[in-house]
Amino acid sequence: MSALRQEDLDDRRELRWPCWLSVTVRTTDLTKRPAALVELSQRGCRLEMSTPSRAGDTLLLLINGMQPLSATLVWNDGHYCGLSFQHPLHIAVVDHLVRQNPARA
Repeated sequence: MSALRQEDLDDRRELRWPCWLSVTVRTTDLTKRPAALVELSQRGCRLEMSTPSRAGDTLLLLINGMQPLSATLVWNDGHYCGLSFQHPLHIAVVDHLVRQNPARA
């Protein structure tokens, strides 16, 4: 049974799934910052992190066991930010990450 469910549909452009995974983000000034990946889709994610980066900046998302993911910062509200991946993730990778890293209650 997949961790990805029909109930997860909403009016967004793409399916997104809650999760919680400790990650690192390398910003444009080459600083590494800790973050929590709290929502994931094939084309992007939402992170809980504070960053001085601006929309349009290219960042690297570092997830243990995976190659770094190049992403564009789409929005930043000071506590959360949204990233759009340069190359979409395969749905099996998304499913694995969501299954292995369930959202915190």
